Amino acid sequence: MKIDLEVSERLMTSLVLPGEGNVMTIRIVGDLKNRLGFNPEEAERLKVKTNEDTGDAQWDQDAEKELGEVEFEFSRVERKIIVPALERVIKRLNLMDKLKLAHLLLHEKFVGKERTDKLIEVLEVAAQKQLVAREKAEAEDKKESEQRNTVSSEVLPDAEVEEAEIKAEAIDAGEEPVAD
Repeated sequence: MKIDLEVSERLMTSLVLPGEGNVMTIRIVGDLKNRLGFNPEEAERLKVKTNEDTGDAQWDQDAEKELGEVEFEFSRVERKIIVPALERVIKRLNLMDKLKLAHLLLHEKFVGKERTDKLIEVLEVAAQKQLVAREKAEAEDKKESEQRNTVSSEVLPDAEVEEAEIKAEAIDAGEEPVAD
């Protein structure tokens, strides 16, 4: 299957490839990384470098436009390595709220719009479940906090209630309460 990839897509594809596996997988991954990488002429034109603070790759955007997309031929076996790896990264980034359109567009280049749309549906369901779980946890935390405050006010005099509330707030904030 022939696929045209931009500079960012070449880098993204290379970065999602697995770092371990059986001998055959590692050989294929090594070959893919070599093919997706930049030849000396491309690297010089693009002026590719790594941002030391973020670790992100940076390159000359004008040179990228001049270079355009490069056509790559991917075998079925290579796509069977790339696509699941890309899908794992997409799912992880989605859970972290860091997914970008570029990831989905790259996925679409490898598998087509229909399969990418199905992946998006799965991601939406997972995001909804995550939201419900967060809301439930927040409600439980609030309920526990209210119960602590109610128990404290029933048992302790006002000054001790205030001190107990300060300690409870410190614990809720993940801090060590100050000992008397």
